[in-house]
Amino acid sequence: DLFCTFLLFIFYQMLIILLASKFVKTPKLFFIFAIIIPLFILKVSETFESIKFANEVLKIIGISYITFRSIQIVLDLSIYKPKNYFNIFFYFTNPLTLLAGPIDRFNRFELNLISITKSLTKENFIRGWYFLIVGCLQKFIFAHFWDIEILRNFPINSERSIDIIGRAYSYAVFLFFDFSGYSLMAIGLSLMMGILLPSNFDKPWESHNPNEFWKRFHITLGEFLNDYFFKPIYLKILRINYFSNHRLTAQNLSIFLTFLLMGAWNGLKWNYLLSGMMFGLSSICYNTYKFKYNQSSSFFLKHNFLILYRFIFLNYVIWALYFFNGINQT
Repeated sequence: DLFCTFLLFIFYQMLIILLASKFVKTPKLFFIFAIIIPLFILKVSETFESIKFANEVLKIIGISYITFRSIQIVLDLSIYKPKNYFNIFFYFTNPLTLLAGPIDRFNRFELNLISITKSLTKENFIRGWYFLIVGCLQKFIFAHFWDIEILRNFPINSERSIDIIGRAYSYAVFLFFDFSGYSLMAIGLSLMMGILLPSNFDKPWESHNPNEFWKRFHITLGEFLNDYFFKPIYLKILRINYFSNHRLTAQNLSIFLTFLLMGAWNGLKWNYLLSGMMFGLSSICYNTYKFKYNQSSSFFLKHNFLILYRFIFLNYVIWALYFFNGINQT
């Protein structure tokens, strides 16, 4: 039954894409709403016990990532149309990226499939093995060790400050190595099969600001949010007379809505929404600083503020991730 539901969901998304490609004069927003209906129902059902049945029916593997990919295809139809709908099916169901990414782009993925024989090289196979080994070490050795020996030493339900602080900071370390390891494993296995996936992590804890953080942490999600959430929202908001003369306000509102939607994408529970708002607020603060003070000639102001901001921001990220996890969850 679950497999049949999964296939029905895939075909539903493919039908929406087909209709969007045929009825090009219909506003894309209409098709986007159609795409997100199953995911929206699932997230609402996870929040309210009264509609638990919907939660059981729509508990589809990879529903969030498939929804993201479907949105990407529809929004990009004006610049790239699918050459083969079987490629869309494979793009949706690729088991290596179904649960946690990286979030690939369909146009790049399809062109890769068309010329896959060129990617099946000895060099790519060796690189794939390297990524796979490093990923396994990160996920199954370091993340597992950190979880057992460090993270679990701070009781989940403890109200002691030392346990709360220790759990927040140790969880950030665990999350990075667990997620980064999974991504590297997916990239390595795909590379060995001739499929080139984008990188997902690049030393995120060396980031100086929110913009840089999302270019280093879950890179493909940051790029997706920028291209398919922030930019369309920002352009829509600019059409309102007030915001056309207040671009900073328009940018900040678009940033906040983007991260709020990111939180809602994970679930309509308080911890997801709060973490999304926290990431949005930090990005707004930096965007406002950059807009108002980046042209300042005062080296002292710019240099010392950025050092302080980096320290505050990285600690802020750790707590945002902690709230994202739901505080009392593993």
